[in-house]
Amino acid sequence: MSLALRLAVVLLVACEPNAIGPMRMPDGGRVNPYADGSVAPPLDAIEGAPEGFGVAAGAALVGIEVYQTIRIPLVTSGRAVTPGAPLFAGKDMLVRVYATPAERPGRPMVAVVRVDGPGGSFVAASAERPLDGPSTIADPRSTYDVEIPGDFVVPGVQLSAALVEYGGPGSLDARFPRLGGEPLVLPLLEGVIDVVLVPIEHVDAGVTNVPIVDEATVAVL
Repeated sequence: MSLALRLAVVLLVACEPNAIGPMRMPDGGRVNPYADGSVAPPLDAIEGAPEGFGVAAGAALVGIEVYQTIRIPLVTSGRAVTPGAPLFAGKDMLVRVYATPAERPGRPMVAVVRVDGPGGSFVAASAERPLDGPSTIADPRSTYDVEIPGDFVVPGVQLSAALVEYGGPGSLDARFPRLGGEPLVLPLLEGVIDVVLVPIEHVDAGVTNVPIVDEATVAVL
């Protein structure tokens, strides 16, 4: 092969777009698809995360709370805590994830929550939003919320969560449980709760009032 032909072959290979790996495009620094349309996989992918997202390197997961009418903290300052109340089996719940930036703030993040129980698993992701600073209870826009259907809130269910970002290389601090840790076992209340309604008579402007607690009225409530 002549020298000129060899140089031509080298130039063709070197100039072919994305011939060896992904190229960085001007869309916020994200690594875009290869020439064939596939996406460069993150180093630490999480099931249920958006395509191309992996465990975040720029954030730490510091808190997890669940809501079923009342707020029940499960993780505080990165550590599991004893729940102050049980959850109701079969009732939808909201999982709220708290994060703090590990590097520069403003990086877009998504929280992925997974529940595993005797009847199967459910994985869901929050909306993507920038992590501008530490999450606080006073600012719901700083947290990452995921809804879990009541069908998966069953006895024996376990919960785990992770913060992910596009192309994230992974960080132990961005997930709970940490590597080697046990998932959170949710405390559930089963069965029927007996509620006793006691009508209390009261007088208002000379008129005696007694609340109605018959079966029809209670059914409406």
